[in-house]
Amino acid sequence: MSTEPSNELAQFHSYVAACLERGEVLTPEDVLDRWRLEHPSHEEFEESVEAIRQALADMDAGNIGVPLAEFDRRFRERHGLS
Repeated sequence: MSTEPSNELAQFHSYVAACLERGEVLTPEDVLDRWRLEHPSHEEFEESVEAIRQALADMDAGNIGVPLAEFDRRFRERHGLS
């Protein structure tokens, strides 16, 4: 979430080097996608925090999704699992 472009570029360079050292076989697009996922912009980070806050508020208010047993039943039915 750095705002300094040269610092961010150095961090990205280190990230790519670490991927290569681990022997990961990724396309340049894959590496960039993963970098962006792991290093969101300030705006993306704030949006995620707000979404989590809203989900927690919904949960506190009793507005939760389907119970696990119901989800499990639907999932298994949809995917032909017993």
